[in-house]
Amino acid sequence: MKENLDAIFNQDGILSVVQFPHPLTNGGFVIVINAEPAHQRMLIADLQKQISKKFSTYFIPHDTLFQISQPGVFAPPFHINERPHLPFYLKDYGQLRAGAPIQEDILLPTYDHTLVQMHIGACRESFRRYAALPSLFHKQYDSLILQIQKEIIHLLATAVLTKGEWDISRETIINRFEAHFPNHHLATSIQTLQQIPNNSTSKEGAHRALFQFEKFLNELAAEMQGT
Repeated sequence: MKENLDAIFNQDGILSVVQFPHPLTNGGFVIVINAEPAHQRMLIADLQKQISKKFSTYFIPHDTLFQISQPGVFAPPFHINERPHLPFYLKDYGQLRAGAPIQEDILLPTYDHTLVQMHIGACRESFRRYAALPSLFHKQYDSLILQIQKEIIHLLATAVLTKGEWDISRETIINRFEAHFPNHHLATSIQTLQQIPNNSTSKEGAHRALFQFEKFLNELAAEMQGT
C-alpha cells in the first residue's frame, strides 16, 4: 500500500503530500497541488480513486494553504470535523510522503469558547435531525446510544482544544476535560452517558441517553458562557 501510494504521489502537479494522524479519525493526507484547472480536476479524481476511503484527503492549492488552519464545519452525525485539530497534528506529527515539506507554512490557530458553541449548535440542529429522530423512528436504539457516546468524546476534544491542549486520545480525553473543566454536573452527565450499554435495544435506554445528551449540551453551553 505504501509503495503504491508513493508512486501515485510522485507525479507532475503535486507539490507536496503530508500524511497526518488524528486523535478522532484514521487521519489522512494533505495534498498540495499546483496544476492547470483541467489537469487539477483529473489529478484529484485519479487520486480519490486510489486512496482508501478510510483516510481523509485534503486537496489544497499552495496559495490557499492558510485555509488548512480554519476550523471547518461541525455536522454530526455525517462526519467528524477534523479541521480544528488538523493544523497541530500536521505541523508536529505530519510525515512527508512526497515533494517539499509544508510544516513551516502551517499557521497554528487559537480557539476560544465560540468553537465549542459552534459544535453544540451543530449537535442541537444536525444531530437531532439526522441522528436522533431517524434512529428513534426506525427503532435503532443501540445505534443512537453509540452515536451519542461518540459525539460526547468529540465535544470533549473540542472543549479541551480551547484550553490549548490538542495532543489527546480517546482514552485520555475524559480525564483531560475534567482537569480543565472541574464541573461536578458535567462530570456526572459524562459518567452517566458512558455507563449506558451501547448494545441496548431498549427504547427506555435510548430515551435516557438522549435526555442525558441534551442535558450535557445545556450544561456545557452554560460552562462556556462562564469562561
